Amino acid sequence: MFNLTNKLDSSDNSESDTYNDTLLDSFRFINGRRYHNDSEVSYSLPNDEDEGNHSSPVQERLTKGKARVLDVGRCGTGKWLLEMSRDYQDSTFIGLDISPMFPDPSETPSNVAFLQCNVNDGIPFPDNTFDFVFQRFFSKYVTAEQWEDVTREIVRVTKPGGWIEFFEDDIEYEEIDHFGLQILNAIFAAIEAKKGNPHPTAIIPPILQTIPELSNIHHKKVPIPIGKWGGKLGELVRYLNIFAE
Repeated sequence: MFNLTNKLDSSDNSESDTYNDTLLDSFRFINGRRYHNDSEVSYSLPNDEDEGNHSSPVQERLTKGKARVLDVGRCGTGKWLLEMSRDYQDSTFIGLDISPMFPDPSETPSNVAFLQCNVNDGIPFPDNTFDFVFQRFFSKYVTAEQWEDVTREIVRVTKPGGWIEFFEDDIEYEEIDHFGLQILNAIFAAIEAKKGNPHPTAIIPPILQTIPELSNIHHKKVPIPIGKWGGKLGELVRYLNIFAE
């Protein structure tokens, strides 16, 4: 997450024991993150306090209302925007995507709007429009050369004192078998064939450091377990390995 601040002024800115044992049995902890402990449930992501819809400290601003939020580049079906708009009904939410996969207008809250556009051609809003800009899973569709232009566009439309959050997946592994490596190499090749980059954390932070309008830059890495120890997600990977074989 990255904070865009005004360089002149950033001030905006027993029975009980049994119950506890039962509660603890409901979770398992991996790499400091909390997960559910039900082998019959396929949901494999963390369910602790860090799981929420964003990491930036914008809740108070959104709750007060009249905040403007932009979901950049890959809002898709609008699930994130719809959830946020219902949580913060006095703020306005806008989503951009190159493909019009947006929800039916009859099912869209009045504080949400969607716009089809290619962010690589620019963001169609004036300077200093949004209090919070959220961007995720964009690295596979943006070249290294395009990243700088896209980032500067995001900064341009964010208000001084506003927040920008990049949410990207970096494909890394510590141990992997032969077939899993084949799958990863195929994924890497497909991404690179489109001039994307499977390791965005090597590209984005250096760009951010060159933009003088940005300050309070944070980088947080959250591991997601893959393999047998990852439960249902591990089973999926094992199936893909068999399929590749």
